[in-house]
Amino acid sequence: MTQKKVNGRPKKLKPSVRRLIAEKAIKYLNMDRRLLALELIDEINAAGEIPPTEETAMSYISRDRSRYKIDETWNSASLIYQTIAPDVLQCLIWIQIYRKRNLSKQLSTREARWFNNLSGIRQNYSFIPVTVSSDLKNTFLIHVTATWAQIYAYREKIDDIVNVKDPNYSDLDEAMVTGDLRKLAALNEYQQDFVFDDKWKGKYLIPYYINQIRTIEIGALGHSLGDPDMLDSAIGTYAASLVTIFNDTEYSQRFNKLLYLPRMGLLLLLRQNAKEHPNEEATLIKAKISKILDNVEKENIKTQAQTEPG
Repeated sequence: MTQKKVNGRPKKLKPSVRRLIAEKAIKYLNMDRRLLALELIDEINAAGEIPPTEETAMSYISRDRSRYKIDETWNSASLIYQTIAPDVLQCLIWIQIYRKRNLSKQLSTREARWFNNLSGIRQNYSFIPVTVSSDLKNTFLIHVTATWAQIYAYREKIDDIVNVKDPNYSDLDEAMVTGDLRKLAALNEYQQDFVFDDKWKGKYLIPYYINQIRTIEIGALGHSLGDPDMLDSAIGTYAASLVTIFNDTEYSQRFNKLLYLPRMGLLLLLRQNAKEHPNEEATLIKAKISKILDNVEKENIKTQAQTEPG
């Protein structure tokens, strides 16, 4: 039986269902609207909720995607539509340069607005690791601000699309001002039980890896380097490299002895290796890590000598 088409404004749905549609609409921008609608209906049915009709789901997907321009990459031309404080503008331009160097996606217009809003934390942020030398303090704080801007912007993006009237970011606020970045691991919305199942792999695996990468990088540096801008297979290889380091006692102990700049250098080398060698086998990843650590430790000694008094 053919479903009746819904004209005009889409039918109002439960907030939880509406949130799911919005999230998938922006997460899978290139997926055919009808195919995504059918998958959403199946998923909502499986969750025991009442799904929208195919036409209603497609209408919501279209409306959500039409409001997505704010999530395009930010550059100075965006100042025509967006005000950035003069003292923040240079930092924002620098983070775009850093993200490009780090093989990461650059901040979106929405994230840039949050970077502007949160830039006050650079004046009072008390959780600077001892590995960060005084001459790198500003660089570190720019990365910290960008990390939080991305986290807040993602939350706002979903809330805005689903028309949440009273958004609440108190959990993020607490994590930011207390410096307890470990709490971000709890923000992973993806079901770990599903990510490696063939049925769910295409939907959850890469977002799961990106969240895993962000969490590990924050633990290692105090901030993330940004979402990797590389093939999905390379993202998986980079995630596997990070897990290998921090699950191995010897490697993690050696990493913890590194200063801030060599730590960043090591992670960037791992990113470059993953981009150049996607789908690398675990044994080769471990061999590469050992070689990279050897080289970075030599640079760490030089850096330490340059920063020590006398």
